[in-house]
Amino acid sequence: MEMLNKYPIKSNDIASRILDGEAVVVLPMDSIVYTFDPVGTRIWDLITGNEKFFAIIKTIQNEYDVPAATAEQDTVEFINELVAKKMLILSELPDDRA
Repeated sequence: MEMLNKYPIKSNDIASRILDGEAVVVLPMDSIVYTFDPVGTRIWDLITGNEKFFAIIKTIQNEYDVPAATAEQDTVEFINELVAKKMLILSELPDDRA
């Protein structure tokens, strides 16, 4: 899958924090607040803009002791949802923001 070689990068148009172990993401333009479950929070935390998609999937597979296909399917679905909601972009290059 081509997208596995891309870098997920958090949008400049969001604000996010991890509070009490839960990711909270705010889309100020839409006045929407999202919270993620523990696995979603871990994926969000792994998105640094400098790790390729496949590396995030491998980390989820190892940390949650799930089959590779399950880790890939669940992570792809979650990240596609974040891209659709404009929380992330998928880039050919790592994030160059400091």
